[in-house]
Amino acid sequence: MSEKSSDRTDDTSQMREPEAEQLRSDSSSELDPVLTDTADQVPTTSHQMTSDQESSDSSLSIQSYEIEVTAIDEISESEYRRSRLPYINPGDVFCDDQNEYEVLKFLGRGGYATVWLSENKKTEEYSAIKITKLDRRYREAAEREKMVCYSNRLHQFQSMHFQYMQILQKNCQHKNIVKFLGGFGMKLDGVKHIALRFEALGPNLDQVLDPSIPKFHPNVIKTIIKQLLEALKYIHRKFIIHVNVKPSNIMIAISEKNIQDIAENSNPTVNNYYMDLTNADSKLNVKLGDFGLSVKILKGCESGHRSTCTYRAPESFLTTIIDFPIDLWSMGCVIHKIVTRKQLFTCAQLDDDEQKGKMHLVKIAKALGPIPAAPFQKHSRPEYKELFGDNDSFQEGNPDFHGNFVKAAADYLDADEANRFYNFMLQFLEYDPKKRITAARATEDDFLLPDEGETIHEEETIQRPETGPPVNSQSSSSPGPSNI
Repeated sequence: MSEKSSDRTDDTSQMREPEAEQLRSDSSSELDPVLTDTADQVPTTSHQMTSDQESSDSSLSIQSYEIEVTAIDEISESEYRRSRLPYINPGDVFCDDQNEYEVLKFLGRGGYATVWLSENKKTEEYSAIKITKLDRRYREAAEREKMVCYSNRLHQFQSMHFQYMQILQKNCQHKNIVKFLGGFGMKLDGVKHIALRFEALGPNLDQVLDPSIPKFHPNVIKTIIKQLLEALKYIHRKFIIHVNVKPSNIMIAISEKNIQDIAENSNPTVNNYYMDLTNADSKLNVKLGDFGLSVKILKGCESGHRSTCTYRAPESFLTTIIDFPIDLWSMGCVIHKIVTRKQLFTCAQLDDDEQKGKMHLVKIAKALGPIPAAPFQKHSRPEYKELFGDNDSFQEGNPDFHGNFVKAAADYLDADEANRFYNFMLQFLEYDPKKRITAARATEDDFLLPDEGETIHEEETIQRPETGPPVNSQSSSSPGPSNI
């Protein structure tokens, strides 16, 4: 067993998120970045939230779902070199000033880090450790996930060392945000990386939206959506824009026993997760994570931060402005995926960002109708002006917006619910960012009212899990085609 060295290196529901125009105008009011919100939070001194306690209580409806995962040996040597991934193996031990963390299992990788299940050798608590790639940009992303910098006077993020996750977790921990446990510097082969520790959780939402997983009960769909909106409402009231809301950054809480079973599982390609997805009264809990692209600002400002193309708002293509409504557009795309199991838009795999953006805007216009020029006049990107020319809108056909959305939801919702879904989606996919719905208002929409039905029946599932053996899921990395 090898050991790696380390070196320590207001609740205003009608406000547009954060809609604090009065707060913004009062520059003398010493805005507190840690406004206290008590709803849906638990004290930070509580036991590690590997799962909200209630998640393990409805055991009668919990079933085992077999989900494919990426094995560490699937990463080639050339990819290690190209992506500058750190060489880590189960059994390695990482240390901070107080504790040692033994690496147990590879969990996955993201844009700037690999993630490993670990166990504190002293307390025996599990955590997920995210370790950055060997590149200054990736270390900066990790630092950004720990801190957000802003200036009251300039209304843009600058180098003021606010511990970012601490802003979200001071005094209380929101139950729908992944819990940050700390971070430390570490050296691997003489090169510095940053390690961030988070609570250990289950699969991400992309994995459980695979078509082979049984249909969720409508109430489970609504619970997931509402919890995510509560998370967005909370971070927006802390003046934080997530920037990268997407299913792979949304995690499902599982029990401590489930985490232990995963740690002991010798199969590197499959994990079994115990979840309640089909019961009307499910206590499923989801959490928003990965704040590596996030920014903290008081109002919209120019920024190079842009979300994943598939979930990116039109203004992120057409302008240089970043503001809170971009999270709500992304959330609308996520909601479509949750309800229909299909991406609303796919994104071309091109190296040319400008061409990729233009192709994506064409897809948006084909699906949702003409894109008006007026909302995007300020801070516009010159390379996109040719899309509009002398016209006041960019048009690509006349889509049946209503019919397409209702049809896409028909396999998962009844007719009335499908129509409410359409009306709900309209508010997220508003082209004008100033008119787009806020997370606070969205949580109160009629679409999210619970259904009276009970556990879904056999004929209502795509593939109902048998009692005992787990449901086998194909890899969720290849989403189905969009119905839109």
